[in-house]
Amino acid sequence: MKKIIFSLAFIVLLCGCENRNVLREKREKILKGEKETEEKIDITSENTTENEEKTSTLNDVKENKVNESFVYGVINEDCDVFSYYDEGGIIGKFEKDEKVEVLRDRGYEWYLVNNENKNINGWIYYKYLDIEADNYKKPEFMSRDELEEYVNEMGYESDTEKLVWVDIERQRVNIFEGKKGKWGLIKELDCASGKNVSSTIKGEFEIGDRGEWFYSERLGSGAMWWVRIEDDYLFH
Repeated sequence: MKKIIFSLAFIVLLCGCENRNVLREKREKILKGEKETEEKIDITSENTTENEEKTSTLNDVKENKVNESFVYGVINEDCDVFSYYDEGGIIGKFEKDEKVEVLRDRGYEWYLVNNENKNINGWIYYKYLDIEADNYKKPEFMSRDELEEYVNEMGYESDTEKLVWVDIERQRVNIFEGKKGKWGLIKELDCASGKNVSSTIKGEFEIGDRGEWFYSERLGSGAMWWVRIEDDYLFH
């Protein structure tokens, strides 16, 4: 405001030789410009406050509501790490008592694990890994507003008008309809993900094929009305 007032006085002084009508018109234009500037400043301030509130809300949801689910294990004996299950090429070694993140399994016999300290991501045989016990404590469900706020602010997108977000911690499947930035919740379902010894994979995937029934000789089990997430991981 001070700069605007100072400019007005400066212009009036420079134009002192002009008639009063001209000065009045210039003064009105300047005052109008001053008013517009105030409005723009107020709007900018409101937008900034709104953005800060959105960021604060998202941070609150992420920090207090949404926690990424991890499964960890401890190496119980020195072992080789392979590039692929069933003993592919050796890419490294783990030592006894090292802690690793368990990413996925292959028939309870091979486990894909990750150790960030060693920058090793590979497969090990099950007998070298002690996986932590299951923890069935679930936090409170998120509200519709919190769910929609989260997926929209996270920028999730889909090639279709549907988006599915699985909250492993709460064991909930949340289905949205719309598009990026404008997802609306249309359905929530309970689910049961894999136990720690055969944990559900994490990441972003596109729905694959589907069917009415399957049976796995290797696993000795089957299911009806399945939808493929990736490889042998299914909704069913």
